[in-house]
Amino acid sequence: MALVKAPFSSAQVKSLNAWQKLGYVHEFTCGVSSSHPPLVATKKGWHCARFDCTYTQDWAHDFMADKKLHPPAPFSKKD
Repeated sequence: MALVKAPFSSAQVKSLNAWQKLGYVHEFTCGVSSSHPPLVATKKGWHCARFDCTYTQDWAHDFMADKKLHPPAPFSKKD
């Protein structure tokens, strides 16, 4: 698993934020408190979405930064 480091390209920012909204994968979260909202990607890196938190992160997994590598939505089994 390779990593990509900030600064992120515009395409990577778009893909990273799309990853955060998939709903069926574990998103990146704040390292200060698990009660904070998921991280938001910018060209400068990740930041906590909580207005009073200064947590940042400068890396992501390569598959998160490339929308073509995002996993497909799982199929729901019908009983």
